[in-house]
Amino acid sequence: TMAESIVDALLKQLKQNVNDALIHLNIGNERKIKLLKKTRDLKFGDITIPEGCLKLDESQKTELQRHLEERCSAQQNFIKKVTRDKCSLLTFHLDRAQFCKAVFKTIQENGQRYGHSKEKMSGPVFINSVNTNDLNNQLSLTDLRLAVLTCHIQKLLEACGYSVISQVRDSRDLHKFINTTETVDTEQSCEQLILQQSKIEQHFIEKAKLFTSAACRCSSEQQHTMNKCDSNCEIVNPAGDYSSSLADSANVALDLKKIIQDKGLLTGTDGFDKNLHQTTVVADGKTTGVMQDAIRCAEFLQRKECCDCLHLVSYQQVYRQQKVQLILAALSDQVAHQSLLVVGPVIGKQGEATHSSNYQTAAQVLYKSRYLQMKEASEMRHGNDAGEQILDRQIQLLTSASIKLDFLGNTSHTSVSSEYFVFSFVCVLPGLA
Repeated sequence: TMAESIVDALLKQLKQNVNDALIHLNIGNERKIKLLKKTRDLKFGDITIPEGCLKLDESQKTELQRHLEERCSAQQNFIKKVTRDKCSLLTFHLDRAQFCKAVFKTIQENGQRYGHSKEKMSGPVFINSVNTNDLNNQLSLTDLRLAVLTCHIQKLLEACGYSVISQVRDSRDLHKFINTTETVDTEQSCEQLILQQSKIEQHFIEKAKLFTSAACRCSSEQQHTMNKCDSNCEIVNPAGDYSSSLADSANVALDLKKIIQDKGLLTGTDGFDKNLHQTTVVADGKTTGVMQDAIRCAEFLQRKECCDCLHLVSYQQVYRQQKVQLILAALSDQVAHQSLLVVGPVIGKQGEATHSSNYQTAAQVLYKSRYLQMKEASEMRHGNDAGEQILDRQIQLLTSASIKLDFLGNTSHTSVSSEYFVFSFVCVLPGLA
């Protein structure tokens, strides 16, 4: 962050000051000085030089302290005073008011560039945000938490120099709640996308059938009729009945456990679920839901030429999304590194997750109640001095910011109680119904 860069510059300057003082006072030659940032008891100082760093007598320590106080005062480098104690050779006390002013000024000057890395990473990152399967297309608090984290992670990656492409749920309410802009991908027409997906779908089906056929043939007693079976289980049958047998196959299943083993992937707490075995990808000649999700991801990764894919899912979607990951890893020709980030649920008063039917309007109620709180606070502060349109925009921004702070203030994978939010799920506030 910008504050850290200012601190780094200050530490560098202090080291130079100490070395200059040692030479000026004929105490010693320039040497490597160790400066430590204190993390507690900050009322006794912010930056210290350990006692054992320099071997000096009392008169030399006093002279060094006096010289550094004069030097720092002349430089106006945020150092208010220099002291000594029994644990540290020297302790530097920051002028926090001036330091904060410098940080805020730098933030204001940098604007939207604040905290962004100047180095650009190669290859875009695709954030695949998977929503909960809620009813009537209503937003639950878990969905809202997922969307807030998606936007936050996107900004973090962009600040680190990555080009990020994300899919956010298409909902006007959602864009209003978290203050985002609706975007439309116009690079390809609907017909082009359908054609692209159909090609990938056909490729995935044929490859899945190939794996299934290979597994069946390798376990049969007729392996002597095979001409070739390589590490990818690609089989060529000289008799010519291989392709016809595939065409007649209406049901195809993949062995996910074998995919995990072949690719050397982890299982258990730090990896894939140990209960992942076979999953159906084609049923009655049609692709299943997990297969369709994998195809959509593959199409997007191929079209955008993404090198990395981050799956952001709610806790109840983890098992299903791991299936999608493995199908994509096994059937896609494009090599993309996949990661999975789990978002914990928002739990109701009775321990019920708020994506259920009893909590379908939870996100709307939260936004409306927060909006009223911010509106009341704004009216108390500004009265009617500002224009109504300007005030309304400010209230919307403050409302979105407060909601984001609530969600981002908790570890993403842990559950959050609905009582954490200052409103009731059962009783809608007057005027909100």
